[in-house]
Amino acid sequence: MSDFLRHLGCGVCKKQFDSDRIWNLCPVCHNPLFAIYDLEKIGWLLKRDDLSSRPPTLWRYREFLPVDISNDGSLGEGYTPLIRSINLGSTLGLGSLYIKDEGANPSGSFKMRGMAVALIQARELGIREVVVPSTGYAGIAAAAYANRIGIKIHLYLPVDTPEELIHKSRFLGGEVRLIEGFITDCIRAAADDARLNGWFELSPLRQPYQIEGEKTLGLELAEQMGWDLPDVIIFPTGTGSGLLAIGKAIEELMMIGWVS
Repeated sequence: MSDFLRHLGCGVCKKQFDSDRIWNLCPVCHNPLFAIYDLEKIGWLLKRDDLSSRPPTLWRYREFLPVDISNDGSLGEGYTPLIRSINLGSTLGLGSLYIKDEGANPSGSFKMRGMAVALIQARELGIREVVVPSTGYAGIAAAAYANRIGIKIHLYLPVDTPEELIHKSRFLGGEVRLIEGFITDCIRAAADDARLNGWFELSPLRQPYQIEGEKTLGLELAEQMGWDLPDVIIFPTGTGSGLLAIGKAIEELMMIGWVS
């Protein structure tokens, strides 16, 4: 458990909960919980230049994460290239357009960030079996990480998920169940079976840890741009967790004075 993690807080009713216990949604109002850090302590102990000597993975930001670095678990996720797109920028009339290449993550998507942190945190809390609803890439990332650190994983995928993604999920050790319908049906079925079997439900925004891993996208963008934030960030919405995560990262960096 991180020395900088204070507690978990509900984003709606503002109730606080112990971070060393297992939570999904806020037990009071059933809205998402978020990790709250001692940012004053982080700002006092850590300087921006300290990051330069650390490994090029998301764990270089360990003070901003709910768990300390786990060398036995890491697959080298995070710190993906930020590439200046000169030709596309010129076509669009943008003088400074950059693209973050999240395909460079071990599982081929940004989902690896959230699953890495969420699963290591789950292991720290004593969780040994999880269920993950996914349309493909989150399941692959979760299966890869669960296999790495010894957690049993059940993946609930829509029945029309591309066969390649189903095969990868199974190859990496995931127990796959195909669900008729859409991702919302997978989420519903995963929640029901989690309650029935005592599994931990690892759905987006239904637990406070995945967003912390995705938050490193915002931390990296700030560092890679010399702590001068871009005017605009364009991000594919999906469940919205990545958007919230980047916003959370920027807010925390502002609060310790690293960006303005």
